Amino acid sequence: MVASCTPPTCNIGLKPLLPIYPSGAVDVVVAPATTTTTTTTTPTVYVSSTGFSTFPAGNCSTTVGCVSLLVPIGSPNNTVGAAVGLPATPNSLVFDRQGAKAYMGTDFSFFGNRGLMQITVASPPTVAQFKAVTGKVLTVSPDGKKVILSGADPDALPVPGSNTPPPATQVIVFDTTSNTSTTLNIAGATAADFSPDNLRAFIAAGSNLYVWSAQDALKKISHCARQGCVVFSGRCVRVRGRRIQFFFSHGLEHMWPEFRADQ
Repeated sequence: MVASCTPPTCNIGLKPLLPIYPSGAVDVVVAPATTTTTTTTTPTVYVSSTGFSTFPAGNCSTTVGCVSLLVPIGSPNNTVGAAVGLPATPNSLVFDRQGAKAYMGTDFSFFGNRGLMQITVASPPTVAQFKAVTGKVLTVSPDGKKVILSGADPDALPVPGSNTPPPATQVIVFDTTSNTSTTLNIAGATAADFSPDNLRAFIAAGSNLYVWSAQDALKKISHCARQGCVVFSGRCVRVRGRRIQFFFSHGLEHMWPEFRADQ
């Protein structure tokens, strides 16, 4: 258990932001009741297709004849549930930490007719769409209120006969409570994560790290300016307490205390 004083509800009016965190966490042990009831949970795995088409054969570079599906699979018996049709061809699938909703990105809006898909876990699952919000979903905030995507301009069009996605030229921060989005001029973003208090997001793009907050200006940290240039690969940035840790495929590579979460 950690108590903190974080904007915009506490310690407000300071620029840059100055959240106050405790020096340590409080451990709480919850003892079970004398009479317990065992509840068995049945996990469900959600599988999506990247889309298939009969014409043009083998690609979804147009909206005509392209079909994408979401299929729930029950565990542990691998029971395949009823498939749900998707309004767009997905390029990513990320759940919120509550496990209640999932978000699926898409590469093209096709003139505002396609966009970010929100999956509500149910039997069967339901699908909502936020048109013209395109890109690959990188992360969802701990409270489920923000979704970060990396992609091209929504008006970008696919090359005829090609499934190749456009290069990522911007980052979108989508607000799930107001259904509005903020566009950031960040090209080539490949990974992102939020601080545990939802105050900041850390976005990796090439050798640069961007720090975003709804309460502060976008900050850019160029790693190559320091000794030992960091090259990001996949989901490699984590925020632990007041320090930012960088992870690679083999585990913890380096920790820089000077890049604190309150800077």
